Amino acid sequence: LQKDLEGNDGSEEQSDITDQYTIDDAKFIESLSKTGKNKKWKEIFDKGKAKSLLKSYKSSHTLKNSYYHIKRRKTQEK
Repeated sequence: LQKDLEGNDGSEEQSDITDQYTIDDAKFIESLSKTGKNKKWKEIFDKGKAKSLLKSYKSSHTLKNSYYHIKRRKTQEK
């Protein structure tokens, strides 16, 4: 996911997504994620807020929805 965010092709749509979901946010989520395990979204959200990350999200639910939305879009583009 981080590579997808860094590979901005300059399109306006891609730019909007990257603005909303920053590369730092992606790195942070991936750093707390374990392969093959469910993500603990509340824990990720709380830790991210404590580190002044995830600023554009109001809850762990919006964070989770945005994360999977971007992953789905990237899968469809390939």
